[in-house]
Amino acid sequence: MMSIFTRTIFPEQPFFVFCSRLHQQRRQVNHPLISDYYDLELADTQDQVIAIPDGCVDILFECNTSQAHAWICGTTLSAKTVQLHAGVHYFGVRFHPGVIPQFQQLAAHELLDQEYKLLDILPQANVLIEQIIKNNHFEQRIRCFEQFMNQHFMHALSDISLAVLKCIYRSTSQFKIKELEQLTGYSSRHIQRTFKQDTGLCPKSFFNMMRFQSAIQRLQHTPQHSLSDLAYDLGYNDQSHFSKDFKKYGNTSPHAFLNQVHYYAGQILHC
Repeated sequence: MMSIFTRTIFPEQPFFVFCSRLHQQRRQVNHPLISDYYDLELADTQDQVIAIPDGCVDILFECNTSQAHAWICGTTLSAKTVQLHAGVHYFGVRFHPGVIPQFQQLAAHELLDQEYKLLDILPQANVLIEQIIKNNHFEQRIRCFEQFMNQHFMHALSDISLAVLKCIYRSTSQFKIKELEQLTGYSSRHIQRTFKQDTGLCPKSFFNMMRFQSAIQRLQHTPQHSLSDLAYDLGYNDQSHFSKDFKKYGNTSPHAFLNQVHYYAGQILHC
């Protein structure tokens, strides 16, 4: 499973970054399950933030509260407001897009657009939560989670789902299920049923999320890129269709998102 994630789409949650007074992240380039670890603390004026579709499962820990709290968060299907607490330090673990940790009580589709208390799903995680809260350093928290993960979080994708992921990761500008029929030798119906069982999503929905994530990354890292060129690069027939999809997934237009990127970059420069 290692090879598929050596060149993948690293999911972005830019609104969490824009709204934070503290944010750090560590990419796990070749990890078979984890995309990245992150720390964040919202600005004092913030108590909610927009989560966008990324195809990922996150585990989020509250680290400086009197009681231990942690949640399993499935990917949202469209832009969604998430309630967090200003001044509370959060430590997060984000799995690769399409990778669903093996929770015995939950099927993949039950995680979509849902949040669960970690202890309700994994009662044995009480020690992990205590360790995460007790350790104040980012790297120490990562080590604690890695040790726990090696014992409790394993998930093997089917060969069919791996083929779908590879096809989508190879290009976010087009996706044809017929290519997968030729590649795998299975029917379109069987491919879609297997992928949905493994990830909770049909291949087309997952592809659309990854295409949106690709747009988010391009706008953040090459903001001078013209929107019409970006729409064309991502396989849209016109900019209008691109903008409509972007607003569905991001709760804002590409142009408004670019303004936020520029504003955030300006704030960083003046710090």
